[in-house]
Amino acid sequence: MLNAADNGKKRISGRHDEATPLVVAPYVENIPGCRWVVFEQSSHMPHVEEKELCLQTVSEFLKEYD
Repeated sequence: MLNAADNGKKRISGRHDEATPLVVAPYVENIPGCRWVVFEQSSHMPHVEEKELCLQTVSEFLKEYD
């Protein structure tokens, strides 16, 4: 289980998202330990637009803390 002391933070966004890299980058740069995954074929809904890859990415992330 993640808790406040863990550095396990991940941001995801789609290449065609309105949350452009200029918008997301400050979060990634200012949150210690944060990792960022960009889904190349998605806009704002990679969990729908690239479901399998998104689920795999989230699953791998969660396994690190299981």
